[in-house]
Amino acid sequence: DLESTRALRALWTPVRDELRALRRSGEPVDASRAECRWMLEELRISLFMQEMGTRYPVSVQRLERVWGARPAPCSPNGG
Repeated sequence: DLESTRALRALWTPVRDELRALRRSGEPVDASRAECRWMLEELRISLFMQEMGTRYPVSVQRLERVWGARPAPCSPNGG
């Protein structure tokens, strides 16, 4: 469980931070970031509550791939 917790935290922290920054700036959360956020919830179920099952296949590698393919965040100066 400790290893799973560490893996989840390593993925969750950058997603959470980026979503918070978007909300603070007033920018809408785009579909790819929203998808990553929900994939994290599915991953949590997959890691800690396997008997529930997930809506779709999810893994650390899959989430890393989706997160890496998201659009670059806008810079604070509009660029």
